Amino acid sequence: MVVNAPDSPVQAEVIFVIEATAANSAYIGELKTNYIVPTLEYFHGGPLEEGGGSGSVYAIVTYKAADCHPGVPVATFGPYTSPQSVVETVDKIQYIGGHAESRACVTEALTAALACFDELALTAALACFDELGRTDIPIHVLLLCCSPPYSAYAGGLVPAGAPATVEQAARLLGERGAQVSVAAARRVPALHALYEHAGGELHQAQQRNYAKVCIICLAFYTGGMQMSG
Repeated sequence: MVVNAPDSPVQAEVIFVIEATAANSAYIGELKTNYIVPTLEYFHGGPLEEGGGSGSVYAIVTYKAADCHPGVPVATFGPYTSPQSVVETVDKIQYIGGHAESRACVTEALTAALACFDELALTAALACFDELGRTDIPIHVLLLCCSPPYSAYAGGLVPAGAPATVEQAARLLGERGAQVSVAAARRVPALHALYEHAGGELHQAQQRNYAKVCIICLAFYTGGMQMSG
């Protein structure tokens, strides 16, 4: 059941940024139940079993820790117009690596999320026969993690034009108009700065514990709050 669900589906572009390290494998079940599925139900306008798409478009970005090198730390999936496809993809993600690391590649993941929005906008326009370039469709990034970010790119040269630090990546998301939400299964103080750089109001968000309730909108912050039943 979705708390305060809208009377009709809400059209939006939504990217789930998921830490795919072994450490996060212990929490992904609870993160999925308490955040991913309620988020999908909110934009879908009800239970996922009812109907196909609703006009919203989704994507998934997964990221690992630096010990995945020389492999690529980020992978993208989608775009999807069916929320069920999002759930099925989440269930297939492999959570590996990160045993020798205490941080993960959030900068690279947020940079990939920025790159995804152009493709999501095109998919949304084709799905709803809308004009390409609409600016009134809300865009959201939901970060699901348990590890603090590296302060900058974890390895290799920074691609031309890409943000060099996690703060820059978060700031660019805010400038793009994306509403960034964080659901962290551990207390991670480093996520406070990330949230504020993305335009979030930290003090206001800390007054509410969204780890214990279903999502009612994407104007929330849970970083630094332990998951609890």
